[in-house]
Amino acid sequence: MWVSYHCPVARPQLLIFDVNETLLDLTELRSVLTAALGGGERLAEWFFRLLHGSLVANATDSFRSLPSHADVSAGLDRLANAGFRLIALSNGSPIGIPAQLTNAGIIDRFEMVVSVEEAGRFKPDPAPYRLALERAAVDPGQALMVAAHDWDIIGARAVGIPGAFIARPGVVWTVPHELPKLTPADIGELAAALDA
Repeated sequence: MWVSYHCPVARPQLLIFDVNETLLDLTELRSVLTAALGGGERLAEWFFRLLHGSLVANATDSFRSLPSHADVSAGLDRLANAGFRLIALSNGSPIGIPAQLTNAGIIDRFEMVVSVEEAGRFKPDPAPYRLALERAAVDPGQALMVAAHDWDIIGARAVGIPGAFIARPGVVWTVPHELPKLTPADIGELAAALDA
């Protein structure tokens, strides 16, 4: 587990945040879906199919009303106050993502929200990451992808964006690629590392 507040990467201008699980807490949704699906093992399979099949569930009220993790609001404020530009990039829809962030009370922290629908491809395809860079008018080396999903970090790396893997409880790095140098437990630890 990452414990140092020393930042092992160059200071980025732009932080690109994944939304579901990185910023928003799926705990409440997990309990509802576990009951509906008849067990936790079925939930894991459902979520795997949701993510990797790119079936965006933002059309459901459950995903639109997820709360943020307890560390998110203060962590985003600290990052913004330190001069970082913040944007959100999600596999959700152009209507769903803003609704999620609004309902979680954090929409105002983001300069912009980018949906994969605008890129015509789902993450981890390179197109959404390139679109985020284009919209923010920054080079890949000036950005940092922040996600609790290994596949999201790998997708960003494919276009030259380094990553910070948010090691949320129960989330593990499973891909056969090098773990990022930044692996904070939450957004507050990320802010401390980048602000150091």
